Amino acid sequence: MYLKWLVSILICTYNAEKTIKSTLNSCLSQTYKNFEILIHDDLSKDKTLDIIKWIKSKNIRIIEPGKKLWPYGWLNFLLDHAKWEYIAIQDHDDIWHPQKLEKQINYLNNHNRIVWCWSYWLEYYEANKQWYIVKTNTNFLTHWVAHTSLVFRNSKKRYDTKTDYLSDWYFLKKILSENKPFIYVYPEVLTLHYNKKFWENYSNSWFQLNIENIKRYFYMQWLSFSNIFHFIWFLFLQIIPKKIKNNINYITVKKYNNIQSEDDLKNDKTINCLLSYL
Repeated sequence: MYLKWLVSILICTYNAEKTIKSTLNSCLSQTYKNFEILIHDDLSKDKTLDIIKWIKSKNIRIIEPGKKLWPYGWLNFLLDHAKWEYIAIQDHDDIWHPQKLEKQINYLNNHNRIVWCWSYWLEYYEANKQWYIVKTNTNFLTHWVAHTSLVFRNSKKRYDTKTDYLSDWYFLKKILSENKPFIYVYPEVLTLHYNKKFWENYSNSWFQLNIENIKRYFYMQWLSFSNIFHFIWFLFLQIIPKKIKNNINYITVKKYNNIQSEDDLKNDKTINCLLSYL
């Protein structure tokens, strides 16, 4: 039987033995069934790979290059093996709502001009035991997008691996969509995004003060007084003690985001479904 609109789910794992089973179960439980899961394990030192192999599913394909690839090399590696029409990226510790792919694929199928689609998501910071819901909009010039909420058309485009800093955002804005505003945010919480540290973007953790990273920042953000101020603030946060930074970030998050208790979240049927995988 010919299946249309096939999806390649890309996952890189590294020392994820505590979370990978829940993550894969949330992928395998999708109501949209026309998918493959391509996994590259980046030389884990725990039982991550054993757990993946223990989960018997014809949808899972482990692809091992035999060497460490690092972000975003592993994404390009898996993209080279992804032959299907749509790409969805999943982290090894995040959770998807069962209807995530179904809702996003249906939208993309009905809107041919849309290049990629993401959704609202539930953010959790383990270090501070904080939950909050992120509701963003299609102005991705100024809003961060959770990588694992994405579904996009497989256009054979690749990540720029010359620098790890902002490579995910650079891929979305400059490579995948080429600055064209043909994007859409699905207005429902379809992803649970898990963080071990407080309010630290994965890409920012690799930031080094050099000309290439400064050029990339302003190429992404354009040169303005506001963006210069935010860049200086970002540099300040890199040098102050971690405890002070966490307190500043906590105040920022509390002011601009809807922090909720786990009990309150469970009253929401959609979010409770995400929590059930934990």
